[in-house]
Amino acid sequence: DTLALLLDFQGEIPTGVVVKALEERKKQLFLYLDALYTRDKKSCPGTFHGQLVKLYADYAPEKLLPFLETSDQYPIQDALDECELRGMTPERIYLLARMGNTRAALTLIIRELADIEYAVRFCKEHDDEELWGDIINYSLDKPIFINYLLHNIGTHVDPRILVERIEPGLKIPGLRDSLIQILRDYNLQISLQEGCKKILVSDCYSLLLRKVKS
Repeated sequence: DTLALLLDFQGEIPTGVVVKALEERKKQLFLYLDALYTRDKKSCPGTFHGQLVKLYADYAPEKLLPFLETSDQYPIQDALDECELRGMTPERIYLLARMGNTRAALTLIIRELADIEYAVRFCKEHDDEELWGDIINYSLDKPIFINYLLHNIGTHVDPRILVERIEPGLKIPGLRDSLIQILRDYNLQISLQEGCKKILVSDCYSLLLRKVKS
């Protein structure tokens, strides 16, 4: 098998030589570079990671996102352009977030995927006030989204911000249970704050006693 030989004798047949020889045979080039990267990421020089982005998009799109997540040697804007050209949403979300454009990434999650659970996980991961504002704005006319937010944002955002913006008369399934959950989360936060306050007071008192004794 030619591919196996090329992999086994990488030292004798440099990757650059093989890539040049296969530049007109894209499928074979993909199989070679993919095999290199899969076997050992260090075996595939970073010089060729940009090519791998396009090759994965062409021949194994299901492998592209894992590749993007494990390599940091491809031109990120070129990779984003490639994914936008092909409408590859999860990949675009990852790349935008990696570039720091988290608001654009969140927009894709809520508008193209319409996945409120993913959107909330994303906001929790990045913990940015603007992101929470965006997801709340998008959800105001979507009762199911509002219900999910009420159940899941209590420890990250003041839920009153959402509750006060709900249109009067909007029917929200499970609203009673959601409000109960909010109260539980709020009481938990108060309890934790009180516990921390007691610990701090106790520590300060202990330090003061030590200082007086010394």
